[in-house]
Amino acid sequence: MRNERLEELLSEDLSTKERIKLFRALPDGLKETLALLLLEKRDRAHLIYSITHQILDNPSLEDRYQIIVDGLSSPILGFDAVGLYIPNEDGGLSLVRGKGNLPAYFPPDSEIASFREHFRLDPKGPSHLELIVPCVANSIYQATIFVSNKEGGRAIDPELYHFFHAIADITAGAIYSGREHTKLLKEINRVSELIEGMKGIVSMLGHDIRNSVVTIGGLARRIQKLAQSPEDTKRYAGIVGEVAQSMERLLDELVAFADIQSGYTPQIRPYNLNERLQTICNTLKERANRKVEFSYDLSKKADEIIADPRLMDSILRNLIGNAISHGYGNSPIEVKTEIKDGKLYCSVINDGELLDPSKIFDKFYTTSKRGTGLGCWIIKRNIELHGGKVTARNIPGEPPRVLFEFYIPHIPYIPQ
Repeated sequence: MRNERLEELLSEDLSTKERIKLFRALPDGLKETLALLLLEKRDRAHLIYSITHQILDNPSLEDRYQIIVDGLSSPILGFDAVGLYIPNEDGGLSLVRGKGNLPAYFPPDSEIASFREHFRLDPKGPSHLELIVPCVANSIYQATIFVSNKEGGRAIDPELYHFFHAIADITAGAIYSGREHTKLLKEINRVSELIEGMKGIVSMLGHDIRNSVVTIGGLARRIQKLAQSPEDTKRYAGIVGEVAQSMERLLDELVAFADIQSGYTPQIRPYNLNERLQTICNTLKERANRKVEFSYDLSKKADEIIADPRLMDSILRNLIGNAISHGYGNSPIEVKTEIKDGKLYCSVINDGELLDPSKIFDKFYTTSKRGTGLGCWIIKRNIELHGGKVTARNIPGEPPRVLFEFYIPHIPYIPQ
């Protein structure tokens, strides 16, 4: 009877005069109950405002997770446990933030993980001890709020449905916009890093090209005026060749860098890896400014594979070029190909020592005043475009040696 009179008073169909008349006719006990209900609604409304205000002040997704859980853990609501779950790769739910005794994971076939569209009270019985709140933004499921009073055995007030409708919308919007903000920050950081790197490259490129042109021009005039013997001509021509080779490698790196940044898609074709390896080794050997020898251990199965010829040539030129430029000593540069566990492996070993194997494949990382810091990064990205991986490590010994090794899936070429 008491609840019926309160429901009548709170009905939306009443005029203001009718509502006042009914209120005055209530016994004192019901007036106190109504006052408490209004205070609860005010506190809940204030809680919603507080959560929303904090979310707007904190664009970080991780901060927003915590704000939502902290808000729902308020004594105003009095839940034993509060958890915020997001979908994972296998279709289940993983706990990202929570308070109280909660499972860290719900498998895909659980009622909570499979429930996406509507609220549900206590999926396991009529006692209304748990509440599942799916959060959807832009028609995309974002998260699930799970609250429980099982520990204390107190039923959840159905009046909270209206409160959780608002909280679900706020949570879904906060997570959706937080993820978009995170994506935007990553893109801004990527572009900023690119701009900073390009500043150094453009400066170095202008400096190197100018110096190279001056050197070539000066040597050409010297050959024309001062060369007294074939030996002088050969020596000056060798210097010109070295300068031209340096410029060629620099421009190759910049073209490869532009391809990667523009989203180049590999053009897969038949490719004779062993043949190209030996051709590139012989070409770079002729251009080297020191004596270079190679030893080969090549698998016959690597003769005909499927790969992008342009990218693969770039990978091999950079690997062999690094071995020649940064290596030392008289030991041959060891080049090996093999097929193992469905993968094609290629390795290059030379005398030398890496400064920091953990940074060698970072974009723009270089210890040389004239280097772009792109060579090893281009190797890594081009191999990744083939679905493979590259590693580099020091080999202790006397002399110390350096190993670069990459693998890609082995796809043999089968003529039609």
